[in-house]
Amino acid sequence: MKTKILLIIILSYFFFLACSNTKDFEGTVKFRFTSTLINKNNEVDLDHQSYIQRQYGKYFEETHKNGNYYRKYFGTDSISLDYQVYIKKNNIKYTKYNYNDTLYWQNCTNLNRANSFEILKKKKNDTIIENEKFDLLITKYKQPFDYGTYEFYEKYYYNNKLKINANDFKKYKQSFLNKTFEETNAIPYMYVKKLSSDNFEGYILDTVQFVEKKNKSINSGFILNKISNRPLKKL
Repeated sequence: MKTKILLIIILSYFFFLACSNTKDFEGTVKFRFTSTLINKNNEVDLDHQSYIQRQYGKYFEETHKNGNYYRKYFGTDSISLDYQVYIKKNNIKYTKYNYNDTLYWQNCTNLNRANSFEILKKKKNDTIIENEKFDLLITKYKQPFDYGTYEFYEKYYYNNKLKINANDFKKYKQSFLNKTFEETNAIPYMYVKKLSSDNFEGYILDTVQFVEKKNKSINSGFILNKISNRPLKKL
């Protein structure tokens, strides 16, 4: 059950990255992803790393158009994620796994009992990464599940490199994405999340970092076709 909860948490977390310089970004972005579980003895859990890599791979790619996006994963497990789609018009995100054609959907208006959102720090030109300046936003919030309450401590490093229109996500309340984008107006160049819980000793540290982008015109039909003619089921 804990593994299932962690999968749901990571799915929600990935959507922070899915959302354009003066003009909003349109095109494809590649990100590198790592997830590390530190146990109570301050040791790395290698089983967790192996599981996450099979599920998501080391990289994922996102294609963005006017607040809609398509995210492709490269995991190797037979039940790993295939792709996810967010459609702004109906504020729905869809998830497809490799083992079937069903799309599992969620309404992003639902906070799912998440609470206590706080902005701990916001600073311009706080950090230099690869000779480039980035602003920093640090937030935290709590998310209760049946087997315990999880606390999310999150750092977003961002600038105009991947600018977005925050209004495209004003209805996206899940994981407080709307509040985060109100502050950043950008997809983060790097995102670091520390996840701890009262039902296990230790913590999880997830890192997503920009690799490359391709600015290009995207046909909306490319994204919409990913959810066409497939069976649907509520997640």
